[in-house]
Parts: sequence; C-alpha cells; structure tokens
Amino acid sequence: MIVTKNQGAPRIDAGPLANEILFMSRAWAIWAVALGLIFAAPFVARLDAPEPAVFGKGVTAWTVQLSSSDAATRTRAAQALQKIGRAAAPPLIRQLRFRQSSLWSALRHPLGFLKIRMLPASRAAWVRANAAQALGLLGDQAEQAVPALVAALGDPESRVAAQAHDALRLIGAAAAPELGHALDSTAQSTAVRESVAGVLQDLGRAAEPAGPALTRALNDPSTGVRSLAARALGNFEFTPAIPALTEKLRDPEPRVRENAAAALAHFGPRARSAVVELTAALRDRDESVRVNAANALGKIGPAAATAVGALIRNLEDPVPLVRASSALALGRIGPLADRAVPVLMDGLEDADSLTRSNCATALGKIGPQARQAVPALARALGNLTLGEKICAAEALGRIGPGAREAIPSLLHASDNDRSGLGRYVAEALRRISPGSEYGFGEE
Repeated sequence: MIVTKNQGAPRIDAGPLANEILFMSRAWAIWAVALGLIFAAPFVARLDAPEPAVFGKGVTAWTVQLSSSDAATRTRAAQALQKIGRAAAPPLIRQLRFRQSSLWSALRHPLGFLKIRMLPASRAAWVRANAAQALGLLGDQAEQAVPALVAALGDPESRVAAQAHDALRLIGAAAAPELGHALDSTAQSTAVRESVAGVLQDLGRAAEPAGPALTRALNDPSTGVRSLAARALGNFEFTPAIPALTEKLRDPEPRVRENAAAALAHFGPRARSAVVELTAALRDRDESVRVNAANALGKIGPAAATAVGALIRNLEDPVPLVRASSALALGRIGPLADRAVPVLMDGLEDADSLTRSNCATALGKIGPQARQAVPALARALGNLTLGEKICAAEALGRIGPGAREAIPSLLHASDNDRSGLGRYVAEALRRISPGSEYGFGEE
C-alpha cells in the first residue's frame, strides 16, 4: 500500500491487485443481474399475459393432469386441451421433449436432503407419449409441433414414436412440408426417415406437398425408405414420379420393385410409359412383383395391349395369385386381348377358384369376340361357388346375342339356385335376347 500526499487529506493507492478485484466484482454483479433478468422474463411474461383457461383451469394445469395415473383425469385433460386449441401446443411440446435431466440426476445424491422428486425413465416416456397423443387431438392446430413430433419419431421408447406417428397423421396436410424436409435431411437417422416416409404414406393425398422429396427418396440408401416412398407416391398419384417409379422396377430389393409396381397401378393409363418395364416385371423372380405388375398393366388398360403375350404366359404361372391377376389384366385390356380367349377358356377349369372367376370375367370383358367361349362359360354355371356362377352369367351377358346357345343353361342354373343368382341370370338374358320375357321378377 502506498500513501501519497496532496493538498487535501492523504490518499491511499490500493494498487493494481485491488483495482482488478473491484473490476471483477462489478463484472460478476452485472452478470448476476443479466442472468436474473433472463430467468425472470418468462415469469414476468406469464404475469402480464394470463394463460388460456377452460373449465376453471389454465393450460399448464391441464397439461400436468394429462400425465395423471387416473384415466378419467387424463381424459378430461385431453378434452380440455383440445378445447383450448392452438394455445395448448407450446406446453405440450415442452412435455414431448421431457427427459430425465442428467444435471438433476447428478445432483440427486448430494442434494438428497431436499427430497427432490425424480420421475423414473418409464414415467418420463409416458409423459412424452401422452403429450404426443394430445397434440394429435389438436389436429392442424398443432402445426407448430411438427418439428418436435418428427424428432419424437426417433424416440427410444416405441410408444412415444408410435404416438408421434399418429399425431403427425392427424395433423395432416399441415405436416407434409416439414415431413418432406425431414425426409431430405441427411442429419436424420434411417429409422426416422423410414418413419417419416411411413407417415407420408398414411397421409394419402394430404402428402402431396412432399411429392418432390418422396421422389428423391426413391434413391435413399434404405430399402424401407425407398419402399414406403413408392407406396406414398402411388397413394396420391404424383404424376411427376412415374419415370422414377418405373426405374425402381429394376431395384435390387424385391420389396421396392413390388411397391413401385403397386404405385404405378394407381396412375392407370397415365402410366402407359411404364408398359415395357412392367411387361418385363411379369418375369420377375418375386411372385409379389409379378402380381403387382399384372395389376398395373390391367389398370393401364388397352394402352398395355403389347403385354398380352406375356400375360398369357403368366396364366400358366405356378402361383395361383399370379394366374388370377394376369387373367384380370387381360380382361381390363379388353377386346385387344382377344387372342387370349383359348387360354382363358382353359382357365375356367383352373384348380384355383379366384383364377376361374377372373378368367370368366375376362372373357366377358373381351365381349362378342369371345363367342367361342360360350359353351365353356355355360358349363361354368355349374361350378360350386356362387361367385364363379355370377362371373359366368355376367360374361355370357356381355358376349350378347352370340351367347344364345347358353340360354337353357342360364335358365337351369336359376331354377336350381337359392342364393340370389337369379337377378344376374335375368340381366344376362336381357342382354342376350333383348325384349324376350323369361318370367323373372325383381328379387
């Protein structure tokens, strides 16, 4: 310490160390005030702006009761939050993000005398799951919660992820843009991207804003993402995706090829550009791909006439569902598939009931050009199942006057039937012989 003299009283110079201590004290005081203001601000804001309330309680109280162990209390809380609407989303988002704090876990032992109440991990997950469920009940009013719900799709607790999935589905179209961003994000895990694609599939037409992202996802490294993206694109018929879906018919994974073919079926004649690749897919080693390729060609209709030869070959496939779907496709192509008539006639005696029914239906849709099949269809009226008899009767009616030789068989089938075949026979007879009366009344 240094004492100096001046004209007034002596001045004590505290020295550099003391000055530094004084400066640090003032700095700490400023920081303390700033932190106090930061922590106090939310509480002041809450005092200035009362939170929304319903049934005599504020949104925070209802949010807390949402995690009650009493089912009736949880139900009342969910109803109240739904009534509050959009304003209920922020506290629910906070609950959705609730985790057991590692800081509090570390302090629990040394501060045990404070009796700090800790939630077990399972209970914390229950809180998150209930919050996600409540957000779903808000519907599109919970749009601000979409990023948090997307993050919750990766929650380690499956019940939380499942509730987040349902909530995003209930929010609907308002969630689609953010879901598209998440699907594009390389920062998201494979599990989350698969869940996002699954939600978009469930959204149906509401997922259309995410169409470009889903199209890009057809090249995702994950088989699950590619497969679900294909399904989603088909569900809302995103036409710009047709070339990419056609390319996926050559994907190394059968599940992706199967779903690409199923998606193309949704587009009908708009997918005519895929006919060549779909025809090739009829020879795929996976039976589900062959089935879906046939269905897609059938939905494309007459524009898929070049596939008739390949479909005829698949009527001899060892898998019954492949045969049945190929027969149905030939019928949808219509008169342009008339060269399939002999093979479809043979199919009326197939070992599989669905294939027999579909062959009869196909012959009817080919129409008068299937006249040679009339005797075989007349015999099919004696088949065991009502469905097969109905298909045969309808086919004879579609063939029209050229099926007159089947009239006795139709009358006989109706006379000996108690299962409702009569009205189908009556319609067939009206088509075969317009203006004739065969004594049929309305059933």
